[in-house]
Amino acid sequence: MEEIPTTPPIHHHSPFHPSPLLALLQPVLPAGLPLCRRLQFPFRSGYEFVLTTFPPETTSLPKTFAIAFCDRSRRPEAECYLFSSLELHDPALNNVTQSTSAGPVKDQHGTALTGPADRAIAVAQIRALLHAVLALPAVPSADDPAYDAQRGATVLAARTRAVEQEMPDPLLHASSPLKAATAAALNGSGEEDEPAAAADVWQRERHYLKIGAVHDAVTSLLRDELGLLPRKDWGSEGVWADGFRSWWFDGRDVAARVSALAGITNSSASASSASAAVRSSSVNVATSVVESIAEATKDPKPKFFGTHGLAPGLYWSALRETDLALVRSRTSIPRRERTMRMLPAVCVRRLPDDPAGASEDRALRVEDEKERSSVPAPPDAHEPVAWAFLGTEGGLSTLHVEPAFRGKGLAKTVAGRLLVDALERAYGAEEPWAHSEVAEENVASVGVMRALGARKGSLMWWLRVDLRRL
Repeated sequence: MEEIPTTPPIHHHSPFHPSPLLALLQPVLPAGLPLCRRLQFPFRSGYEFVLTTFPPETTSLPKTFAIAFCDRSRRPEAECYLFSSLELHDPALNNVTQSTSAGPVKDQHGTALTGPADRAIAVAQIRALLHAVLALPAVPSADDPAYDAQRGATVLAARTRAVEQEMPDPLLHASSPLKAATAAALNGSGEEDEPAAAADVWQRERHYLKIGAVHDAVTSLLRDELGLLPRKDWGSEGVWADGFRSWWFDGRDVAARVSALAGITNSSASASSASAAVRSSSVNVATSVVESIAEATKDPKPKFFGTHGLAPGLYWSALRETDLALVRSRTSIPRRERTMRMLPAVCVRRLPDDPAGASEDRALRVEDEKERSSVPAPPDAHEPVAWAFLGTEGGLSTLHVEPAFRGKGLAKTVAGRLLVDALERAYGAEEPWAHSEVAEENVASVGVMRALGARKGSLMWWLRVDLRRL
């Protein structure tokens, strides 16, 4: 019988060179997809850490393992993502992959992870991971007065350089000047009250950890085995949990459905070529309608990406800095503007009153891609009427349609185009998976999931746990 270590060893992997770990995860996708996508998110704060129960030189995933991606500077957003081998044997996940163009998730070891010894190992691994998270260096939240974006850039550069030179991580080395400077910045100089208050906030909040997109199997372990969540009253003592049904998209299938929604009737087009068909079926569709707010705001006027697949009077555009207040007013997700500026997003705006339809007709007549990209935005463009984002963990997020434009299929069109364009742009054709978490009582959103070919998965949880309970 395999001996269960009381405290399994925890290893640090570089968050700035994630390719080896991503290569280990790729064969088991879509299991672990939120953590995988968080590893792939291109923008770094400098305060990320990747913790695993296996060493960096590992060439294949062990039978039992646990992985954590952690960035404590992200609070109050999700600071941590977990992936455990418990998730590989979820029947719902196998149903997802068998129902799409991908094959079923397979255990590389050909054995089931169902025995009590395996679960005991998983419990010990996750407990050890969370103890390691609690022991990570103190870092300021991006919302704290002590946070300095330039200092974060300095930390990022120093840690990246250490990876390139195969040197120890300077933020983990006990005598590192960088670690000392980070702690000093958090504590402040004592001349101002606000920076010193940041250290007080850290000491008060460091035990609380917000974990995103946690699989139901791991959540039950956190609750029943580790006691991090009470069985009832999940809003007491600063601890809470929100559960959502996961939905899994294979981008190749989504592309085919978006083609159908857009009126593309080429029956010979395969799912793998459908995304290209979406963008080439009409002269009135941009190469991609996806842009982050940071990219779009570089131009003085709203982008005009054409009208293909939309009802008359609407056009594809990009969200801008001036739209952030509207977008944030329509969602309860605690996401900073700083984060929203970096996320891939898609937006639909209403054409201004133009009885002659001159702006739309001109765009329809443009056949050359270069000329089409120079078509100016219609004057006095209206506020956006629909939008969606792809979150840091690769999830379809903040999908919204203004009430006056609902019931016309716009949510499906917007979500589909975001998934088709953003997945290929961000991850390439070899990694077509995306996901979303939807409240089961949200009938309209469930309908969008089904219309785009998403397959129902297990419950996923967003948690705030108290690590003092460990």
